[in-house]
Amino acid sequence: AAACLASPGGTMAVAAGAGVGALAAPSAGLAATQEEAREAALSVRRGMDLMRNKGDVDGALAAFDAAKELEPRLEPYLWQRGIALYEKGDYGAALQQFQADLKVNAADAEETLWAYLCEAKLKGVESAPLPRGDVEDPRYFMKDVIRAASRGERPPVESYKKGSGLSDEYYALMYAGLLSEVRGDDEAAKRDLLAALACPYGKYASDFMVAVARVHAQRRG
Repeated sequence: AAACLASPGGTMAVAAGAGVGALAAPSAGLAATQEEAREAALSVRRGMDLMRNKGDVDGALAAFDAAKELEPRLEPYLWQRGIALYEKGDYGAALQQFQADLKVNAADAEETLWAYLCEAKLKGVESAPLPRGDVEDPRYFMKDVIRAASRGERPPVESYKKGSGLSDEYYALMYAGLLSEVRGDDEAAKRDLLAALACPYGKYASDFMVAVARVHAQRRG
C-alpha cells in the first residue's frame, strides 16, 4: 500500500515518502523512474504546503498536476487535487478526480462525500444522487456525516462539541458547512465553517483539511 498523506484516521491516501519505491518498480510502459516517482511525491507535498501555508489554490493545483504527469499511476490517489479543483469551482474536473479515486477505493467515506458535493454543485441538490449511507468508516463522526448526507439532513455536530482538541468536532462542522452550502443555506454554511476553524483542532492543527476550510471560507467570503 502507498504511504498516506491523509486526514486523521481517513482512508484518503497518496503514494509518497516510503511508498515511492513501490511505484517506481519496473512494470508497464507508463511506469515512472525512481527519480520521477520521488519528484512526484515531492510535488504532492509541495502542493499541500502551498495550500496549507499560503492558501495558494492555483499553485497547489499546478503541483498536483505536475505529480500526475511525472507518475500517471498516482492519479487515482490524488484526492488533494480534487479538493483544489473544487475550491477553484471546476466541479466537473473535481468530480472526475474523486470518481477515479473511488474506483480504487469505493468504500472511502470522505471521497464519496466530496463526489456528492461536486454533483450537487453541478446538478443541484434536487438532481444529484444522494451518497450511500452505508459507506463504512472507522470514525463515528464520519459515519454520522455520510448518513446525514444520504438523508438530506444536517450532521449531528452538537454531539461532537466536547471542547477538546480532537478532530471529530472540526470535521463534523466542516462537512456540515459544506453540505449546507450545496443546499443553498449560505448562512448556516458560513456559521459552521467558522465554528470549525474556531474549535481547538481548527485553531492549532496543521492538518491539510484545516487549510481546506480556511481557504474555502476566505474564497467564499
